[in-house]
Amino acid sequence: MRPSRIGFLIPEFPQQTHIAWWRVSEAIRFVGVDVQLLSTRRPAEACPHPQLRHAADSTIYLWPPGVADISVIPAAAFRLRRVGQYFSSLTARRGMQRFKNLAFILAALRLLRISRSQQLDHIFVHSCGDAAHVAALCRILGGPAYSLRLGGDLEVYGGDHHAKMAGATLIVPAAQSYESRVINEVGVARERVMWSWVGTDTDHFRPDPTRMEGGPLRIITVARLHYAKGYQFMIPALAFLRDRGLAFHYRIVGAGPFESEIRKLVAERRLESRIEIMGSRSTDEIAELLRASDLFVLPSFGIGEGTPAAVCEAMSAGLPVVATTVGGLADMITEGVHGYLVPPSDAQALADAVARVAQDHKLRSQMSAAARAKAVEQYGCDAAAERILEKIGQLTSATGL
Repeated sequence: MRPSRIGFLIPEFPQQTHIAWWRVSEAIRFVGVDVQLLSTRRPAEACPHPQLRHAADSTIYLWPPGVADISVIPAAAFRLRRVGQYFSSLTARRGMQRFKNLAFILAALRLLRISRSQQLDHIFVHSCGDAAHVAALCRILGGPAYSLRLGGDLEVYGGDHHAKMAGATLIVPAAQSYESRVINEVGVARERVMWSWVGTDTDHFRPDPTRMEGGPLRIITVARLHYAKGYQFMIPALAFLRDRGLAFHYRIVGAGPFESEIRKLVAERRLESRIEIMGSRSTDEIAELLRASDLFVLPSFGIGEGTPAAVCEAMSAGLPVVATTVGGLADMITEGVHGYLVPPSDAQALADAVARVAQDHKLRSQMSAAARAKAVEQYGCDAAAERILEKIGQLTSATGL
């Protein structure tokens, strides 16, 4: 049986990267399930998306807790022993980390009170980090069932995944490789794990039918300005291409702590006239920028990358993609069909892949059509919402919870 009223818990909402899962929450609402947006606390930085800023007005935050939250303690008191057992099972939280345990309990009590007052019968947590501990503790204290989204490698979300996931109805990893890790390493039963794309609005992110070939290759990356996104490899790759005589213009859309380093690299390679660092942009602006581009590049390396919403959006806009073989990107891009996959941290390989796309207009057109077709078939946020709701309903009916 599907939940009738679901709490959608997104840590530190709203941030730029939350737009995709907010769309999924809206799709869940559209199919007739009431949704209450929840978050751990407000983020420090302002979000560029007007829709998310508006959604924040109706979001309930778990921190800081309030005096009213203690009202649930008497009814939950007999379960406190199980809370102690939960904490004693944690091995990754040692020393000073244990001081967070009190915060987890307070947040869980607040989530319990909110769940009762809002009549929530399921919590979907867009995290396997600290917010997952809060949902698990809320469940132990008598709160609703919960499910978890694993957006990247397990290591990104700390440890103690067995404790977080043991009581969850469903785990939704971002890629097939993460699905197998949840099953084989954490020990979650296969029927309780289902990987899923994040989902996007394929009507909004659509190709420009008037897009013309010719002129400098218009390259774009939409990603946080973080060292793990691999800009330090992309910029040397572009210097290689300039030296080969390729005409291009590269737009970087996003903000983050690595911006000064990126600007330094651009200056060192004397690429200021060819690279534009645009900062954060709204959904509408990103859609227009994608329509005005020829190629999307994501040069990420290391751990943490799942199936990025930005790649879903780029493919939906009909852009071939050059990306690295990290996270779930290989699940998204078929080599030579939707774009090219290259090893991470390899500027020369990035340059070669971009050059192949640039030099073969016919292939670029075929890749564009294939990327759009896959996005329409698989990446719609409505489809992601339906799959998740259906699976939760099946598991709930099977367990009677």
